[in-house]
Amino acid sequence: MARKSFLLYCDTAAAVNVMSDTDAGTLFKAIFAYNTGGQIPTLSPIATPLFAMFCAQFDRDADKWEDTRKKRIEAGRLGGKQKLANASKRKQNLANLAVSVSDSVSVNQKESILTDTKETPPAFSLNAPNAEKSGKARFTKPTIKDVIEYCHERGNTVNPQAFIDHYEANGWKIGQNPMKDWRAAIRTWERNNIAGDNPQKAQGCAL
Repeated sequence: MARKSFLLYCDTAAAVNVMSDTDAGTLFKAIFAYNTGGQIPTLSPIATPLFAMFCAQFDRDADKWEDTRKKRIEAGRLGGKQKLANASKRKQNLANLAVSVSDSVSVNQKESILTDTKETPPAFSLNAPNAEKSGKARFTKPTIKDVIEYCHERGNTVNPQAFIDHYEANGWKIGQNPMKDWRAAIRTWERNNIAGDNPQKAQGCAL
């Protein structure tokens, strides 16, 4: 089988240097023929043993390379299996974490966690005046219908009208800061069990 390349070692130079140019040239033709599957020329008595030495070296190098190639293939195969095993382990860890959370929280907390992780529509109006120029969206206060629908979606006991009245009275602020997300405010009322009949308690809520 023809080889794409072969190695010549410098420590063989001394043996080649004592040969005539003709013998050395024939030797190298024989070397190329041996590695490419060509016709090996007739060698002189002095070149024949040196040629045998070169051939043995070429065969050792080829065997060594083949062994290295097989080891690399095996390492790559094992590496692929290890990646699959790691991916499976990560999935199992996530599953265990989900079971752990499920076992450690109440039913109401589970519902709250699942609801809060849903994508919530943005509480900003991109069409507000100057929004495009400033590069920032402005807060848009909700209608009573918006609040009713969100409270119904959440299944809480927050009084929508009391929520609207409370924040209309204080200029839609959370403490001293302008409100940024009215849905988050409803969830705060929900977590603090505020139905809307205690304005003083609602005034102390913060996001």
